[in-house]
Amino acid sequence: MKSLIERCQPALFAYDHTRKLFLSGEREFSPRELPIGFGDLAADTDQDVVTLPDTALVQTTMRPIMLPKMYDWLTDNMTNELLDETVDVMRDVYVDLVPESVRYARPDRGGFMGFNAHRLRKDHPHFLLTTIGNCACLGVEVDGMWGEGAWKDKVASFDFHNIDNEVQEKSLLAGLGHIAYRASQNN
Repeated sequence: MKSLIERCQPALFAYDHTRKLFLSGEREFSPRELPIGFGDLAADTDQDVVTLPDTALVQTTMRPIMLPKMYDWLTDNMTNELLDETVDVMRDVYVDLVPESVRYARPDRGGFMGFNAHRLRKDHPHFLLTTIGNCACLGVEVDGMWGEGAWKDKVASFDFHNIDNEVQEKSLLAGLGHIAYRASQNN
């Protein structure tokens, strides 16, 4: 599996909400500057390529992939506090990109039509992030190349559902990136 991930040009991916920057390999992007499309964020130089055991989440030419470091961290740290923080991060990015959305970006969790972070299974860190929209979400890709079968290796890829615009995508990536950033800060 490691060689397959490496062929997809993995680059570290995270979101530092304190500095309001996406981290992709050696590059940093504000939410406005973040390119849309998986290929644009994948490693394009040797310095961007990551050491997989030390990395929580990578962005590849195909999609974000959670690695064992993030899986293990989430196993012990998937709390309501973390999920609430993640919702706040997604909301902040959305409102920064669309200031008038502050009217409907409710401060509470909004189910499947607003900002939310759900833990889907208690036996491992399977979660779903949602943003403003009709079930606009980001979750584990069940039927793809990695899918649920990869859980035994503590690896999972993520995919979008019902994304209508780049603001939704960036909001969800900020949430996922925030969780990865938190996981990467703990050794």
